[in-house]
Amino acid sequence: DDQITKDQVLAVLRNMFGAENVPEPIAFMYPRWSLEPWAYGSYSNWPPGTTLEMHQNLRANVGRLYFAGEATSAQYFGFLHGAWVEGKNVGEKIAGLIKGTIQTEEVHYDPLHGTTFVDEYDSTNGFILESTFATYGFK
Repeated sequence: DDQITKDQVLAVLRNMFGAENVPEPIAFMYPRWSLEPWAYGSYSNWPPGTTLEMHQNLRANVGRLYFAGEATSAQYFGFLHGAWVEGKNVGEKIAGLIKGTIQTEEVHYDPLHGTTFVDEYDSTNGFILESTFATYGFK
């Protein structure tokens, strides 16, 4: 029930930040991904042959529009923590742009080269942690 969920969320937020700092929302929506006709609880999956360049183009900003979610995670696509990591990274990037502490945009590849080399598994292409592939290669 949406009302029960809303009450629980507000209770947690008010406990964390104080009731005086968390007003009643003007609207509340609790999506149920497993029931959405356009998703039915699905998640992203890269098809065979997808290169880091192709994936980086998916996550590259378009002007002031930035993208974040599990589908944009190079390491954890299809997983909740991938969405969390990407949202955190994009939020930090936007905050840095607003503060004027960074001036960079996401890399966009044009044209695509069709090959991903081991040394391209880095933060520029969305790998914020060390890649096991880059560490161990093919075995």
